[in-house]
Amino acid sequence: MSKRWPETRGLKLQVHMKKDSVEPDCDFYDVLLKSYAYEGLLVKVSEVLEVMKKAGFQPSQFTYEKVSFQISNHNIHVEINV
Repeated sequence: MSKRWPETRGLKLQVHMKKDSVEPDCDFYDVLLKSYAYEGLLVKVSEVLEVMKKAGFQPSQFTYEKVSFQISNHNIHVEINV
């Protein structure tokens, strides 16, 4: 049995990071994206991609490959616009 990544965990982590004056980096967003994609939370994936871009990080091809791999494991077909 796998442990589920609650939808709010990433948000709570960001709040704690902000409180401690720690800024998220590209790796942080990659982990969130992969975790949400693994759970099939496509709305969250979309939200994180937007937040990531607004923070000045451009998702890499590797990021998209990780996300699309996780999504494909759920037999969900989506088009991701770069």
